[in-house]
Amino acid sequence: MRSETSAGSDRLARLANAYPLLARIDHPDWTRIIEHAHAMRMDAHALLLSRDTRCENFVLLLDGTVRIHQLAEDGREITLYRIAPGDICVMSLASLIHSQPFKAFAQTDTAIEALALSGADFHQAMAVSSVFRGWVLG
Repeated sequence: MRSETSAGSDRLARLANAYPLLARIDHPDWTRIIEHAHAMRMDAHALLLSRDTRCENFVLLLDGTVRIHQLAEDGREITLYRIAPGDICVMSLASLIHSQPFKAFAQTDTAIEALALSGADFHQAMAVSSVFRGWVLG
């Protein structure tokens, strides 16, 4: 059985692979935040967020792709953009920061693996790490 420290190190290594800039963060709270993050695995075509729901987590995609789309009045789907490892979903970020409803749908294109930071942990990371804060706001 692996220790929590080993599991946390594995998470940090995978995160550094997908988000190289975040590997520069050396604050002890950052390590705790990543160890506390919810590990997500979802199949292709799974709905992550739907229109008019609030985004409660900040997702760091480790593997796979997510499509952000809206529905036209005639029912057709309009792709706005896709998220891959290393990217930020600006619409979910706005929803999380401003406590406003998500304005589209987020659906997995492929199977995904990700880490989901709770809203509280996201705000803690913003407070303790200038690297994380700069990356998010950049």
